[in-house]
Amino acid sequence: MQNIYTAWLTTNYTCNCKCDWCYAQKMLAKHRSMDLRYAKQIVKYLQVKGIQTITLIGGEPTIYPNLVELICYIKSLGMKVRLATNGKRFKDRNFVQQIVSSGIDGINISIKGTTEEEYLYNTHQTGLSEMIEGYHNLKHLGFEPSISYVVTTKETKKFDKFVDMLLKEKLDNLVIQFEKPSLSTDDNSKTMNIMDMGNFTSYIFSVLENHGFNYTVETSFPLCLIKNTVLQEMLDKKRISTCCHVQKGNGIVFDVTGEVIPCNHFLGYPFENKPLNLQNEKAMEELLDSEIVKQFRNTVNRYPSDRCAKCNLWHICGGGCFTRWFYIDPKKYIDTSM
Repeated sequence: MQNIYTAWLTTNYTCNCKCDWCYAQKMLAKHRSMDLRYAKQIVKYLQVKGIQTITLIGGEPTIYPNLVELICYIKSLGMKVRLATNGKRFKDRNFVQQIVSSGIDGINISIKGTTEEEYLYNTHQTGLSEMIEGYHNLKHLGFEPSISYVVTTKETKKFDKFVDMLLKEKLDNLVIQFEKPSLSTDDNSKTMNIMDMGNFTSYIFSVLENHGFNYTVETSFPLCLIKNTVLQEMLDKKRISTCCHVQKGNGIVFDVTGEVIPCNHFLGYPFENKPLNLQNEKAMEELLDSEIVKQFRNTVNRYPSDRCAKCNLWHICGGGCFTRWFYIDPKKYIDTSM
């Protein structure tokens, strides 16, 4: 069996934003939340299996009614717990105090726009000022959240606006991401060209280094698309974060239903159309050693080409997010010859 040490738990299909690009877009209409008792059973099962870290995702986990109790339970079992959120609820200082006091280990807040108008356009909700206030409420209590921003265009002016906002609002500890395709959305045709991603990474590196930000760039595309001199400097400075749990084989993701899915971009597409049997102490091993999972991993590990697996950067690159290759032909962008 794969060496699994981290897990993602989907708490709910509800959200206080309505982002068009969201990987959970279709699922949000179901308005489902995981029963707390069932969530604790999954957590306990994972703890027995040696899982070290659980990340709570949604939907929007901060509007999950049992969030604080669930975090406290995870911590009581000696595990680390992280939260992926839009950060809007952190405007409430009482809520922030509860979250910080629960012992949470990490919080990543995603920025959905650099102005109130852009935020409203992207999410169909207001919330930029709430997110910024929430960030500073966490900082006030001595907690250092990270900020994630998804690059969707090669327009330098848009990224410059983002940086201007960071400087103005004193936001730091950044995770820069690139938009990924999702099986849960209807249209992936507007996803940024991966050649542009590689070229634009050089610009990101130059700008963020110039301003002295603490950051990493999550390169969900082949590293060979980045200019070699820039790539080497970014690697030396540990500015690159790559290769997700699917390629590394070190994580497991639970849907709201308790079904195991390949990653959060596969919401609604579980390995098996049934929850993991928590009464069977070997259920996780049996699933991860099953033919369907083996076939899936064998397919993933061949993307974007067999040649990539022989590259000396494969262990950190992994060929980028494999979902990209469901929609584009690798031969158009990289050398796939052996």
